[in-house]
Amino acid sequence: MIGEKTFEKGGEMLAALMKSYKTKINEAYLAADEELKIGLSLTVKPAACTGSFALEAGINFIAEKIKDQFNATVDELQSNLFEEVTVECPNEKREVCISVCEKCKDRHTTLIAESDDPNDEDGHITYMSCPAWADADLRQFYVELMSERDAKQEEGRKAA
Repeated sequence: MIGEKTFEKGGEMLAALMKSYKTKINEAYLAADEELKIGLSLTVKPAACTGSFALEAGINFIAEKIKDQFNATVDELQSNLFEEVTVECPNEKREVCISVCEKCKDRHTTLIAESDDPNDEDGHITYMSCPAWADADLRQFYVELMSERDAKQEEGRKAA
């Protein structure tokens, strides 16, 4: 649902557009016969994350046919303290939220490679991460690996 954050950001964008064309607007007003019409538009579309919106603010007036726009994304569900992490998606070539990555079929890829060992008939399996998540996935792998190691060491101490 569109809420206060979206309205506030949209208003800021429209005001910024008008301020950025202050000189041109004044020139157009002085050149106008009686009045100057300034068209402002705000387009609101769903963004990548649930509950977030992509905004596009536009301005047009006739002095010398000026059209421009500002773009932003506002997330109504996330608080300012706990904003959802975004990454640059190599497939979509744009910034996306974690919730989009969790549904992506390319998030993890499994490769089966042949082994150089003649005794190894099955080869080995390699799990590949999407480039946007490779560092985070590798860090998580090491955290889990170290946790397992620590648990085994603790069991060994208790058994001794």
